[in-house]
Amino acid sequence: MRSDSNLSKQFSEEGVDVRQYGVMPGVIDTSKKVDGNPVLRSHSFSGKESNSVFWNQGGEAFKDISGLTGLDSLADGRAFAFFDFDRDGRNDVILTNTNEPQLQLFRNEIEEPGNAIRVKLVGGNLTDQVSEEWSPRDGIGAHVLVDIGKKTLRRELRAGDGFAAQNSETLLIGIGNADHADEVTVFWPSGKKSEVGMVKAGDLVTIDERVDEVEVLKIARSVIPERVVSPKLNRLDLKVGQELNVVVTLATWCPVCQGEIAHLKWLSKKVEGLGLYAFPIDEKEGEEEWRKFEVAFKPPYKILREVTERGELEALME
Repeated sequence: MRSDSNLSKQFSEEGVDVRQYGVMPGVIDTSKKVDGNPVLRSHSFSGKESNSVFWNQGGEAFKDISGLTGLDSLADGRAFAFFDFDRDGRNDVILTNTNEPQLQLFRNEIEEPGNAIRVKLVGGNLTDQVSEEWSPRDGIGAHVLVDIGKKTLRRELRAGDGFAAQNSETLLIGIGNADHADEVTVFWPSGKKSEVGMVKAGDLVTIDERVDEVEVLKIARSVIPERVVSPKLNRLDLKVGQELNVVVTLATWCPVCQGEIAHLKWLSKKVEGLGLYAFPIDEKEGEEEWRKFEVAFKPPYKILREVTERGELEALME
């Protein structure tokens, strides 16, 4: 839920030898060294820390409204992004977590949200090379100014917001009680400028850096079912005596699968009676590839070769 780049204390002070964890991309970063020693760069592994939402009080203070919003999940959030999932003019929130559930969608149900317009940008660069004449195809870096009466709103299309996240490339711009925006102006990274006249509330306007005319669409609200019934899953029975089992996916050519072996070996030593299994996901691989992998890397888990075991897992993953 945050970027650690502004924290004063970014590194662990416990003196942990992080080499025992192996390489776990996206979870533990051991590439940084201080005085020649690897440093564990990660935070908030304690879990059950609810997410926070703060309401800006006119730029003077913030009020904690976490519980009121319903966003105070305990799932150890990592990254979130805004997008209008049901196209009702209200930004919804999609959240990824370290633990289950790994993906959560929060539907915005605030009452009387006001009106909004949507702006989609198309940059003029038609190649895969950097252009000094035209802006990037996605329009990243462009500034959009919206005139509403005596007010002017400014929005910037960014490639990243917060920790490892990017909001929707369709800018949803609230215009309050106004039924239209008087003018929309785009300042492109190339230095060019595009101007559009009146845009009605609820419209989606696509502005192309190379084209003078704009495309305007009426957006219909998506019909979202009130209740989604999840399919019943078969129980996975590995027919083993362990109370706790860990199943990882495996492709012998996968660098992450190879890099996580050191961590799994450490885990198997620390957790008594732990069952470790690998589920092969590359249909082109067979006994020959698995044997070579076992000889080369000596993984601590059992590769699920048998048809019955694989069938149970495949049924669970469908």
